Amino acid sequence: MKNVKALGLLALAVIAGLAAALYAAGWVSQRANVAAEKVVVAAVDIELGSKINPQMLTLVEWPSGSIPAGAFREIKMCRTAY
Repeated sequence: MKNVKALGLLALAVIAGLAAALYAAGWVSQRANVAAEKVVVAAVDIELGSKINPQMLTLVEWPSGSIPAGAFREIKMCRTAY
């Protein structure tokens, strides 16, 4: 009788694990479809007061709905700022 209970719990755990994996896969695929744009960010730690050069910057994908005001879209646009 103990083996039946153990097998039942094992089967329940497997079913719960599969359900969680399917839910997580669906959630991740929804997140992948978020519209994004490229913005300029620091590629390295920049010391306070140091002059910024293009090698210190990089482009990353950023969700379109949360791009900060005044964000640069291209590294060459930053040349006027540094």
